[in-house]
Amino acid sequence: MSAPIRLTGDELDRFAERVALAEPLLATAIAEGPVDAASVPVPAVLGDLVVYRVTVAARRRPIELLVADVGDELVPLGDVSSVDLLASRLGLRLETQADVTEFLRFWCRATGRPGDHLVESAADFRWIPGVTTDPELRTHADRAAHLARRITVGHAAGGAFPAEITMLHQRTLVLRQLRVAHDGHVDEFSRVVLIDDVPVPYTML
Repeated sequence: MSAPIRLTGDELDRFAERVALAEPLLATAIAEGPVDAASVPVPAVLGDLVVYRVTVAARRRPIELLVADVGDELVPLGDVSSVDLLASRLGLRLETQADVTEFLRFWCRATGRPGDHLVESAADFRWIPGVTTDPELRTHADRAAHLARRITVGHAAGGAFPAEITMLHQRTLVLRQLRVAHDGHVDEFSRVVLIDDVPVPYTML
């Protein structure tokens, strides 16, 4: 995996101007700055696409967003429709279960709101400090870690791959059952709450 690309100087200024055009509601905050932009890992199935995590130092709190650079335009990500648009622009084609697994890791980052996190093992949780001292919190943490599972992807049938992921939505751990089409479109057909009150920090939206 290559090192992140962090934009600086004139290159960052030009990129910030492009982001402001792609996201007009952020134009004022971007103009007031400062703005930071660094690339994030993307799955090999997306080719040589570069996706940046952009941080805008707004007055109340920093604003973060993912932005895909497709050459002639920027595609701001953040929901299912924006990732579908990106997949369409790239002519994405998922052929294998491994392709789908890697794509779903990206998809979870690119469609989630603040406080949404894919969790595949205990290492993916960021516990609050009390977990190390409070037995009840430790019990909740251990149970959540036990329920987290790696992405599972079945064989393609009916034009899509069945898949299961576990995600944190703020402090609720859920099992999401999905259908992932060959073109990257993801449909959710089941969501089961596994445990509430997971002892992780709450994220302000």
